[in-house]
Amino acid sequence: AFLAAQLVATLIAVYCSWGFARTEGIGWGWAGVIWVYSIITYFPLDIFKFIIRYALTGKAWDNIVQNKTAFTTKNDYGKGEREAQWASDQRSLHGLQPPEALFHGNHKEQSELAEQAMRRAEVARLRELHTLKGHVESVVKLKGLDIETIQ
Repeated sequence: AFLAAQLVATLIAVYCSWGFARTEGIGWGWAGVIWVYSIITYFPLDIFKFIIRYALTGKAWDNIVQNKTAFTTKNDYGKGEREAQWASDQRSLHGLQPPEALFHGNHKEQSELAEQAMRRAEVARLRELHTLKGHVESVVKLKGLDIETIQ
């Protein structure tokens, strides 16, 4: 893309002779000077651009900060993670199953149950807000009254 854009710009700059804009072509000598300048500045700036983009993503800083004990944001300088890694290594040395294999629960079923509970809670909340009966039941429950006695 850089090369194509530069070629088109060079041809326009060299052969341009537009009377309505009062412009004349600059000639091949100046076009060569512009090409040399573009090549000299394009490649170092492109490399510099990639370095800056990497530094600004945060990956570079995380790599520097998290791997150095003195500058880490981890609690206890990552002691818990080191102990967990050591325990995992010891389990594998002795031929034991990793801790994840000990839990046989289905995560999909658990997430479905959680979604159903959230839907039920949302329906109850909307019922309480938008119906008179729900509002009355809510007030009675908050005040600790017995609704049977009131009726």
